Amino acid sequence: MDDQPITVWVRWHDGYAETFDCKGVRHSYALLWLELTSGQNRHIPLGSVRLFSINPTSREGSKRKEPDDER
Repeated sequence: MDDQPITVWVRWHDGYAETFDCKGVRHSYALLWLELTSGQNRHIPLGSVRLFSINPTSREGSKRKEPDDER
């Protein structure tokens, strides 16, 4: 697994924007859970959020490198 941080950008309903560097991210229909690189956890209720983005996306982070076939 690579140690590249996950960047989460959140735009709140009042227009304020925040960026978080994370080791892990989970979300459900009601909650965004962030494991920050500082070791702290942050729980964000999605009812308070206008929109959010996660970079890299889960499919970008799971790209597999195929071994070279040197037969």
